[in-house]
Amino acid sequence: MIKELRSRYPGKSRSWVRRSLRRFLSNDVRTLGSNAWVVRGEPSMGDRLPQYIVRFINGKYVCDCQMTAWSSSREICTHIGAVLISQLYEEFMKTTYAAIVEADCVDNELIILGNNEVVVDRVAQGGATIYVVRTRQEATIKALLACNDEIRELIIGTKPMKGWEVMKVMRSNTAHPQ
Repeated sequence: MIKELRSRYPGKSRSWVRRSLRRFLSNDVRTLGSNAWVVRGEPSMGDRLPQYIVRFINGKYVCDCQMTAWSSSREICTHIGAVLISQLYEEFMKTTYAAIVEADCVDNELIILGNNEVVVDRVAQGGATIYVVRTRQEATIKALLACNDEIRELIIGTKPMKGWEVMKVMRSNTAHPQ
């Protein structure tokens, strides 16, 4: 989870990650709505207020601490960092429905037949390709796998998996949405 946070915010310091994680692990984050959270203030971390509101507005996270007389920072604060970790945790723990299809050939393509509710990510792993097939619910999907000069019909069954399991496969090398 921390690796994912660092990949999304590579310029943030170890101290920022540590302090954000401390806020998250202290159970300081509560969801107010789809784009608003309350983060409990912690005097030992320099907070002057008992709580801070973090909002996601126009594609940016904004925190009350950025709008006070004693702080003019526009950087991503650790209150926002704790919210980001909370969201990553929810994403990682959420159940998703997925199947993994391996193609051990150089030239390949997975074609899903007649189902536009399917998301397919292509992951290059050395000389092989792994396809991560995701659906909104458990499903059986018909597909064609073109592998070099051969075409095979596949029946793919998606099953419940945790988000972190899917993310692990997709991060194993390079994922490309199809």
